[in-house]
Amino acid sequence: MTCSEFGLGCSQGNWNPGCFLNAGFANFKLNFVSARRNYERQRANAYSEVGESLKIIALDMKTAAGQKRELLLEARSLYQRSVDVLQEMKSKANLSSAGSNRLDQVTREIAECNHALEK
Repeated sequence: MTCSEFGLGCSQGNWNPGCFLNAGFANFKLNFVSARRNYERQRANAYSEVGESLKIIALDMKTAAGQKRELLLEARSLYQRSVDVLQEMKSKANLSSAGSNRLDQVTREIAECNHALEK
């Protein structure tokens, strides 16, 4: 039995346990990196979605003025946390085009919070 029979692309010719270890580590690393990207993306989305919920409540006409300000400040803070995560992903070249669009959108949401806070 040879390593190439297992699809390892090993030049060893005969079965070599080192090839299996290397392939297993490479697969583990790939899965870890993929899981980490997914976690970061979900974290950024969670921050922005909660921020969006708070902003919607803040801008509701029934919300008291004091509460509006508090909610907008918290929404802006959560949006900023989302931006921070997305920018970190971008700096590591882990941000997809959809993630880049999300970064632009969340940046606009921060501007909307700032505008509402100025009123």
